[in-house]
Amino acid sequence: MNEDLKKTIKALGYLSTIGLAMALAIALGAYLGYYLDRKFGTR
Repeated sequence: MNEDLKKTIKALGYLSTIGLAMALAIALGAYLGYYLDRKFGTR
């Protein structure tokens, strides 16, 4: 594998990690909001 390809693959790995972290944070926040709405009856 040449150096450019290694750098590209590494950059794509970082970008996919950031995207996954953002999606997970949104899903967790939505679930927590849903849970708290049901718990306190503010739905």
